[in-house]
Amino acid sequence: MSAPTREEIDAKMDAMSARTEASEARISEALEGIRADVKVATAEWSKTLTTVNASIAAIEAKTSHLPTTLGLWAGLATTVVAVVGVLLALLAWGGDRFDGGISAASVTAQQAAQTELQSQQNAEALNLLTQMAKTQQQQLQRQEQQLNDLLARTPPSN
Repeated sequence: MSAPTREEIDAKMDAMSARTEASEARISEALEGIRADVKVATAEWSKTLTTVNASIAAIEAKTSHLPTTLGLWAGLATTVVAVVGVLLALLAWGGDRFDGGISAASVTAQQAAQTELQSQQNAEALNLLTQMAKTQQQQLQRQEQQLNDLLARTPPSN
């Protein structure tokens, strides 16, 4: 094998250079295609982002009159305070009614005791009156007997 000549080396170098340039051209074309696709995708994303931003703005406009989280918490706290107040009021009212019932029961118990005492006094008075009536009846019977005896001794008048 003999050493390549300068012309052979130059020819090989030119061929390699041509292949490299052809590869560069293909790569450049591919990159230009990719660049065009990226531009189209970027334009589409830009349109999509514009649409999303418009939708967000429309939603914000529609919900701007709604209460904020702070407003909702304030409303919730107010509701809880109102419910607790109503429950306390109901318990106080029920306690008053219950206490009134206990007082009424106490008064009723006092009245029952007074009625029982009055009944006992009336029973004692009735027993006393019954004894007095019996005594009177016995006296009347004795007097009647005495009268009958006196009449029986007295001669009949003609």
